[in-house]
Amino acid sequence: MCNTSLTGTDGPRSAKSYPNGKSPCGRYNMSGNVWEWTKTIVPNDKMRVFVKGGSWSLMNIIPWTWYRYTSDKGIGQQNIGFRCILRCDYE
Repeated sequence: MCNTSLTGTDGPRSAKSYPNGKSPCGRYNMSGNVWEWTKTIVPNDKMRVFVKGGSWSLMNIIPWTWYRYTSDKGIGQQNIGFRCILRCDYE
């Protein structure tokens, strides 16, 4: 389970709000909650970037980690965020 419009939430939630949905590596909210801003610029349109993962607010889209759409770089939105990564070395 994750934070999407399908769950009836009305905004972003704490990163650990859905513990049953964490990845096998222990990562929370790999999809849902907010769209993840990427640095990938849309070909032939330098003012747009790809965002991915789905959010709590967009038209009942299922939040697959591979799902993406484009967003204008100059417009802030409350359902787009970013992910901070801490590298973990595995044994």
